[in-house]
Amino acid sequence: MKKKTGKILLGSFVTAGLILALILLLGFSFFYIARKKTLDTLMEVSNQGVKLIRQEVDQNQTLLRNLAILMEQDETGDLDRLREKLIPVDRSNSFRRMGFVAEDKTSYSTDYGDLSFESEEMMERFRPGLEGKECVVDGLSDLALGDPVTIYQAPFVAGDGRRCTLFATYANRDYQDILSVSTFGGRGYSYIITDDGDCVIGSDHPSSLGAFDNLFEAMEQENGAGTHNMKALEKAMKNHESGYLEIRRKNGKRYVYFQPLEINNWYLLSIIPGSVIRRDAHVLLALSYVMTLLCAFLLMLLVKRIRSAEKKYWSSLESTALRDPVTGFASFGRFRVDAKDLLQNEKNGRYAMVCFNIQMFQFINELYGYQEGDRVLKAVGIALNAALGGGELMARINADRFAALMYYDGREEIRGRVMKIMADMEAGACKKEGGAEYEIKMTAGVYVIEDNREVLDKMVDRAKAAFTRENRGAFETCGFYDTEIRNRAVQNRERENHFETAIEQEEFAVYYQPKYDVKRKRFHGAEALVRWNFQKESMIPPGEFIPLFESNGMIVPLDEYVFRRACLKVKEWIGAGLPAGPVSVNISRVHLYQKNFAETYFRIIGETGVPASAISLELTETALFDNEGILNEALETFREHGVKILMDDFGSGYSSMQLLSSMPVDMLKLDKSMVDDSTENERTRAVLKSVINLAHSFGIEVTAEGVENGEQYRLLESMGIDYIQGYYCAKPMPEAEYERLIQKQKDGEWDNGK
Repeated sequence: MKKKTGKILLGSFVTAGLILALILLLGFSFFYIARKKTLDTLMEVSNQGVKLIRQEVDQNQTLLRNLAILMEQDETGDLDRLREKLIPVDRSNSFRRMGFVAEDKTSYSTDYGDLSFESEEMMERFRPGLEGKECVVDGLSDLALGDPVTIYQAPFVAGDGRRCTLFATYANRDYQDILSVSTFGGRGYSYIITDDGDCVIGSDHPSSLGAFDNLFEAMEQENGAGTHNMKALEKAMKNHESGYLEIRRKNGKRYVYFQPLEINNWYLLSIIPGSVIRRDAHVLLALSYVMTLLCAFLLMLLVKRIRSAEKKYWSSLESTALRDPVTGFASFGRFRVDAKDLLQNEKNGRYAMVCFNIQMFQFINELYGYQEGDRVLKAVGIALNAALGGGELMARINADRFAALMYYDGREEIRGRVMKIMADMEAGACKKEGGAEYEIKMTAGVYVIEDNREVLDKMVDRAKAAFTRENRGAFETCGFYDTEIRNRAVQNRERENHFETAIEQEEFAVYYQPKYDVKRKRFHGAEALVRWNFQKESMIPPGEFIPLFESNGMIVPLDEYVFRRACLKVKEWIGAGLPAGPVSVNISRVHLYQKNFAETYFRIIGETGVPASAISLELTETALFDNEGILNEALETFREHGVKILMDDFGSGYSSMQLLSSMPVDMLKLDKSMVDDSTENERTRAVLKSVINLAHSFGIEVTAEGVENGEQYRLLESMGIDYIQGYYCAKPMPEAEYERLIQKQKDGEWDNGK
């Protein structure tokens, strides 16, 4: 009996041990599953933080870079005047102060705080910018408040030749605000450190690592035995890696995801305490202990409870991630998931994607603060949500843009709905009390969904394209995406993608429009124009591709291509003894932002061997006026080497007379609009005559372009015009045809007929 009882007890102990082992195994399995999912979420939160910080830094650097370019265009050298221009820019941005420092250690700050450069430390603060580097300097204390700041710097050269650096002081706590997204029930927090461990942006979270100058040193002092992980972290950061790490401290474990920011040598550390994972683990382990007493029955109960707890945890986590923090409605991520489900259910009917935009919304934030801006966004979201019915969805995309998936029952029906929704948005979001009165205006774009299987982001992009001013019209507030917009976008993309091939295969042809010398009654030179024989099938006029290439920067290599072709051809004609005359080539305004554009053109002249006097450059009146400060020196250099400068489209702007007296030009080209009106308008004739006489008094020759009939020709001839260009004399012609023309003129076989 005792032996049997002993066997039963032994069997019971073994069974209990196996059950206990099974329960513990299940408990630890659930623990590590929860741990993995939590760490994956931590990585996603870190990725979002990196994106936000990069966006903020890129925006700030772009602002300073553009401001530095503008400051270089002011040739007065009056830095006090530049400071006054900088003050309103400072007020409209999130910087603590802005200003600039000159190489002679004079400083100009928007808060009029004088800087003392007696210490080398102060000079080091601005040395990178003064040495011509665009940078973000960290590890600094604000000179006024003493709190941590970073300083954005962009170099420029003042009008009096002094090297300066434009700076903007940015409080580090503003980075904290960007990173202060509530995660893991408010228990997560972030640091930004350098790959050497120096703290750039700290955290004041109650559970944070506290204040430290260097993470590696701080952890070594606190727990010398736990420095192994710190060594691994330091090595990973030096190798530009990202990953997970556990930190053991006296007050508990921390889970860290580290990731490079690609800004200086910054790293983002996203941290959660170990209790975030242990919280669920305690429930699991507690249930496991209970199961040891209740055996199989309680084991079943525990499994059920574990599944319930896991589902509730992830449901809560999903709810937090898929709710917009400003409007309180579904986030755009949730919208994308739900919209995809709706569109895949064909029984719901036909849909349209509608995007709404608040015009000039940034000024609400700048003038009244971000809290007021959030109020407007929430009011717009409430109005949009209230206007939708069952089976329709809405969400804020980002910033001041909203998306709605709405039923489509016809173009006019949805236009009426959208206009009514925008009116409700404007009424609900405007403010007419409290000393801050303003109204908001909405625009909308509609994309009628043809195929529910389309990528949702493409639908949203097309709806957004429809509300741009170019596509909806100047006076419309609701635009529709149509085949014209699609075809234009596809066509532009096709032309952009084919550009390099077109250059290589010489699809761009150079045409020449002769210039007629009125006094000598013969052609004298020509203007080089570009035509595009697209894929050698159809000729594209310049008006269709020049604006596109100016907007994407491709105009620079195209202009250089045309200039090189013209130089080679003129060199060939001169070698053949033909009177090629001076050939002028147009320069786009985009070139003027390239500091080495003059060197590039001189290099081409040298490589082709063409005489500099046989080539001239044409710049529009507007381009000359807008860049007068940076052009004078470059144009004088061209003229010193024998390259003549022509001012094109003279009379199309408001600054012609001023430019005539100040810009180094050799010839004017009167705008076609002045020529067209000359035979009918006495005042225009008087202006033309005055301009010609004034130009001649400065020793400047004058060409009239766009001359299309004999009456215009004879009128301009009577006024003493130097050259005529237009269809009355000759149309633009291919190289071979222009070559035959000047050959006939040389051989005396050409009859001018004038």
